Amino acid sequence: MIPGNLEAGYAAFLHQRGQLEPALEFTGRAIALARKQPRWLKSIYGMPLRRKTLSVALNLRVLILTSLGRYDEARATAEELRGVSPPGHRRNSADCLTEVQSGNLEEALNLAYETLSHNVKDGTARLIASRVYRLQGRFAEAANILFYEPRDVTEHYSPKDLANMLKDRQSAEFITLQRQYAASIHEPIRLLALAGVYLEEGNCDDAARSLDAVEKLLGANPVILCDYHRRRAICAAAQGENARMEQHLREARSIVAQHPKRSTQWATDIAAGRCYLLSQAIDKAGVEFLAARSRALHPLDKHVTNYWLGRAAEAAKHRTEAIRHYQSLVSDGIQTRMRQEAVEALQRLRSLAAP
Repeated sequence: MIPGNLEAGYAAFLHQRGQLEPALEFTGRAIALARKQPRWLKSIYGMPLRRKTLSVALNLRVLILTSLGRYDEARATAEELRGVSPPGHRRNSADCLTEVQSGNLEEALNLAYETLSHNVKDGTARLIASRVYRLQGRFAEAANILFYEPRDVTEHYSPKDLANMLKDRQSAEFITLQRQYAASIHEPIRLLALAGVYLEEGNCDDAARSLDAVEKLLGANPVILCDYHRRRAICAAAQGENARMEQHLREARSIVAQHPKRSTQWATDIAAGRCYLLSQAIDKAGVEFLAARSRALHPLDKHVTNYWLGRAAEAAKHRTEAIRHYQSLVSDGIQTRMRQEAVEALQRLRSLAAP
């Protein structure tokens, strides 16, 4: 067993399930062990295992610190990661995520393109760039960047190492399993992001087609399954299919109950509120958005939550409450289409009080 690999793998498992403090502890162990690896030890990837394991562990630490809202520490770790990265690979998608969550959208977009400049097939950087475009209301760009040829697992190996592996039956089967696993994760995530763009744009037909494609690829990953049911619920609500909407919300909530994770709980509350707002169940929408507010951690979470709280309050004709939520959104300085809508709503609502 390579020193640090087991700890890094367990940290990733804990991070996916929202157990962030224990994940951070195991990441620290992985980093310490990776630094003790002999420098001469090589992997089948042709790079020192010390550097590879250390890079993986540092990248994971950036993600965990970002999830905890400890952005300055995440940036410091990202700087350390750049110091051990191969020449020309100065940025990675973990950097981008830190800036998105902290509300620095233009910086996140710049970092995403910097990442893509040395790895055009980096799916995470593309997802983050798409999310920024979607938040800015640039829907065509948000969709276009999601159309690309994903990186094949064999591209991780040198030609020599790949040729040697393909000569061995078990190694060849391992590559096949790697490819199958990647297809069960990366393609559904891409299609779900695409469905999200279409839903924000109000294009339910294309959203439904993307979700139909996802359905054929669904595995057992709870994060992907929950996201699928959330987007199906919003799509059903937009099409006036309330029974289907409730069915998919039940599925999403069941997954959240079995796999509690703050970010997933927040996203599910927001999705449920949006569904009820679409189906004119305004009081229910307000309850869901208030639940989301209690789970909002990142500046971007709070920005989005204030937008939907404002929308719900305005729909309920609670003018003062709507103004308060919209004003909180505008004051945070995050530049999104939601902010522009809030500015327009504030002008409209304040004009109602004019004599």
